[in-house]
Amino acid sequence: MLLALVAGGAAASKPTVTVGERAGLYDVRGEFTTSASLATAWAVLTDYARIDSFVTSMRHSDVQRLADGQLRVRQVATAGVFPFHRTLHLVLDVKEDPPRRIDFVDEGGVDFERYVGAWTLRRDAAATVVGYTLDAVPRKGAPSRISRSVMRHSASELLDQVRAEMDRRTKR
Repeated sequence: MLLALVAGGAAASKPTVTVGERAGLYDVRGEFTTSASLATAWAVLTDYARIDSFVTSMRHSDVQRLADGQLRVRQVATAGVFPFHRTLHLVLDVKEDPPRRIDFVDEGGVDFERYVGAWTLRRDAAATVVGYTLDAVPRKGAPSRISRSVMRHSASELLDQVRAEMDRRTKR
């Protein structure tokens, strides 16, 4: 991972993303560091209702707390690399373990047979390390070479934009 110094001397990094594919299951793994505190990083990751203000692929995100305390997030997003763009619909059941982990699973099943992932947070020296995992099986799509490229591009953009928002909130 390439490291760069940000104002104040804390280490930050551009996101790294890997995407594997086997039998239609895409295994997405990403990570970055930020000078944002654990509390700031957590606040950004759990800002479900405003994610469309800092993640350009997000078109809509609606948050609902169910009677049993379960958190449900309905999202509409776009994904792709020119000329392959699609609109995706997700109904995420979210479980939070503050301030260390957020697990999510798509229960809507519109665009994915499987969509299960997590965000993780940990402090490392003077930085916060943010991890992202996603296991996804699209219902339909392009050939695996193209789909893998789209997944890598989409995850890289997501992580970069989330990191930028964490850094922006740190500088306020």
